[in-house]
Amino acid sequence: MSNNASQTGRLPKKTGISYGLGNLAFAGLSAVIGYFMLYYLTDYAGIAPAAVGTMILIARIWDAANDPIMGTILDNTKPSAKWGQARPYVLFGAIPMALFFVMIFAVPQNLSAAMKLAWSYVAYIGFGMAFTVASISFLSMPMRITLNPDKRVTLAMWVSFLAFPTMLISAVVPAMVKAFSGASGDIHSAYLYVAIVFAILAIVCILVTFFGVKEKYIEEKRKDKISIFQGLGMFIKCKPWLKLISVTFLLFLFFSINMSSLVYYLTYYIKQPGLMAAGGLIAMATVVVALVTVKPLVKRFGKRRVVLFAVGIGIAALVARVFTKDHNVVVFLITLFLTFLSYGAYSVVKMPLLFDSIEYAEYETGISAKSIGVTGDTFVAKVAQGLGPAILGYALQWGGYVAQATEQSEKLVKGLFALNVYLPLGCLVLIAILLFTYDIEDKMPKVREELMQKMYAAQAQTEAPLEE
Repeated sequence: MSNNASQTGRLPKKTGISYGLGNLAFAGLSAVIGYFMLYYLTDYAGIAPAAVGTMILIARIWDAANDPIMGTILDNTKPSAKWGQARPYVLFGAIPMALFFVMIFAVPQNLSAAMKLAWSYVAYIGFGMAFTVASISFLSMPMRITLNPDKRVTLAMWVSFLAFPTMLISAVVPAMVKAFSGASGDIHSAYLYVAIVFAILAIVCILVTFFGVKEKYIEEKRKDKISIFQGLGMFIKCKPWLKLISVTFLLFLFFSINMSSLVYYLTYYIKQPGLMAAGGLIAMATVVVALVTVKPLVKRFGKRRVVLFAVGIGIAALVARVFTKDHNVVVFLITLFLTFLSYGAYSVVKMPLLFDSIEYAEYETGISAKSIGVTGDTFVAKVAQGLGPAILGYALQWGGYVAQATEQSEKLVKGLFALNVYLPLGCLVLIAILLFTYDIEDKMPKVREELMQKMYAAQAQTEAPLEE
């Protein structure tokens, strides 16, 4: 067949929607945990903030350590002609993931403080391990769905577009909690009902992904299995990959702290907790802007330059917040939107950039370890997502946080401002430096062409041709 045969046409809408709904499941559960788990465990399960912060950090580090292991298992898994290589793991990991998610928000009230904490450790670590099995497999699928870089960007745009509902979670969950608590005012039980709803929706979305997406580019034969050390060693030597996962770490650290602290920041610094809905809408608006503008801008300027421009806007907005101190609500909301633009832009092109660095590593070494390459990115993301809430938990304890109080100490209020402004500013400055030195984007057409030629040559020795 022609070498171009698989590169023509558009990505089928069915593929884009089916894959995007899978991301909606993972992003939805992550958003609920990110916004509300710490708040639920401290204010309604009655666990000390520092204890929760330590639990989150330990669980995320353990979870992240499992990512390369899962990537190695996936890369060495013999693909099924019917189900592919990654899809079975997505489905089998999703069921325990949903069950552990519900368990997180089902801490029994009659347990001692120590047992409540133990329950939370089991639930959160169990959720993280099941999430790893399903999400690592899910995130590696685009490299098995298409080789076309434009189609990968389109797939990423479907992912971002269908993630819109997660931007409303900061507003939707409080409304659901209020509805479920009813006249009794049992907020503790209301969070459990909310978790059950989200768990069911996640399973439905992942079923759509499982049956609606087909893996077309998988290695039929591998002469030698790749060890975890061989795969990680290959990527650690690849500077573009290291720079990109560093960007992921810094951006996820900034966003996880902002997300987990938003309810505290709006309540005790801005003194307008009702703005949680506006915060969700702002996050959604940044993704809308990114979806509308990023793809045409990427075609003209490239992925790296587009993200770098958005990061520059975020830096300028945070510098403005340093001087305005977020005292004017309107100015605060505008600068918050501009701050989040960097995350919105990166969320659209993150996976295509990552796939570029993974393919560049394969080009340099001749070793294919796609899933292990993906797990490096998820590893640092999970560490950042654990470190953010942990830092917040320690800050709350340090500032003498009093659950459900109307006022907090001045020390804590100033600490919340530092976490929401100074820390993100430092992260974005470092990201800008890393992106300035990321230099492989212009080399990728040649790299991708040589990798495709190798794949076509290998596939010519088998009976089944490559088709897209």
